[in-house]
Amino acid sequence: MIDPIAAWILIAAGGLVGGLCFYYSVLLCFRNSSDKRRSKVKRFGLYLSAALTCFFVTPAPLPAHDEQLAPAFVVVIFENFFQTQGNPEEAFWILTISISTLLLLLFLIFKVVDRFFGSKATNSFDEVV
Repeated sequence: MIDPIAAWILIAAGGLVGGLCFYYSVLLCFRNSSDKRRSKVKRFGLYLSAALTCFFVTPAPLPAHDEQLAPAFVVVIFENFFQTQGNPEEAFWILTISISTLLLLLFLIFKVVDRFFGSKATNSFDEVV
């Protein structure tokens, strides 16, 4: 049996690799777009890849084994489809709240960074004077 810490390291690495592959596949699909559209696609791709990584990495407790954790999407699938008396609600809510919180934090971080460090609109007439 594999050590739980090593298993979670493998799960996290797989989630990160999957998220990065998804991000770069989105970028490759829109590589010939205009700069303005490409920056929006990059940000949207980052949101989607972060949500995908969070989807794979979020832990949830196993209902039969309270001290053991498993990826929340696995718990939802097995408790919903393979258990006759399954209870997937807890894992589903953990997964939903974690992805929603991550996307909200990313949105707020991007807004703050754009607000303070975003490109300033300069008027070309100001440089002449």
